[in-house]
Amino acid sequence: MRGTNFARFAAFAAVAERRSFAKASAALNISTSTLSKEIRDLETSLHVRLLNRTTRSVALTEAGERFFAAVRPALDQLRAATDAVNVFRDTPAGLLRLHAPTIAAQLVIAPVIADFQARYPSITLDITVDNSLVDLVGSHFDAGIRGMRRINKDMTAVRIGADSRLVSVAAPDYLARLGRPESPQDLKNHNCICLRLRGAINRWEFDKDGKTFTMPVSGSFITDDLNLVVRAALAGIGIAHILEAYVEPFLQEGRLLRVLDDWALPWSGWHIYFPNRRHMSVPLRLFIDFVKSGREYREVR
Repeated sequence: MRGTNFARFAAFAAVAERRSFAKASAALNISTSTLSKEIRDLETSLHVRLLNRTTRSVALTEAGERFFAAVRPALDQLRAATDAVNVFRDTPAGLLRLHAPTIAAQLVIAPVIADFQARYPSITLDITVDNSLVDLVGSHFDAGIRGMRRINKDMTAVRIGADSRLVSVAAPDYLARLGRPESPQDLKNHNCICLRLRGAINRWEFDKDGKTFTMPVSGSFITDDLNLVVRAALAGIGIAHILEAYVEPFLQEGRLLRVLDDWALPWSGWHIYFPNRRHMSVPLRLFIDFVKSGREYREVR
């Protein structure tokens, strides 16, 4: 097999995965014209059409589907073999693409960026901060960060953070004005700071004697930004429901107070997750080990 075939196979796989010449060329760092030529040369050498192209879309032919199914595992093995020798380099290198919600980006990633990159300067971190649930494989992420309850069973998950709780908090002046709720049902009479996730207002989750239940809430302030939720609570606008670790500094300072503490929902800590079938790259393994190394980190404020 000629050496150029590997480049053609990799080019085809990039287009097949992304269904886009523009996205594939960006991922491969080559021009779209060069990529198109690689695909044409591959189809010519195989004497079969692999892709149907229009000005708006790219689709695999039946032959393309079968070829991709055969080529992709082989390419994954070659990438894994290349990555295996990465550990013998003086400076490990590579790209690590992570997906994380806002709260994980601030609590887990932000505090370790500087130290991690100082230790591994040849590893590029590409972090997407987004509160939606994504398909890691389809979106071409190496791994994601979530709480364990949000991770599908077909994923490998590695714990990287301590347990916490989902707690309700409010500023002292709000509670002085409107009083403390004694049960989750009392929230109907309070102004709740609402977080919108994936287009819907998040229902608040509580736990009592090991039983979990949800409570619909409403209020005069709605946002999809967690930092605004905290700022609104600090300003005395209403009650917020949030991960305890995220507001711990304000709880310690007394700027926020816990309410409904007996109903706080236990939370199983942050986990890095990735597909079971996927080889763990050196950059990902090093990042996991680094985060788990016992460093003390705090929220960036």
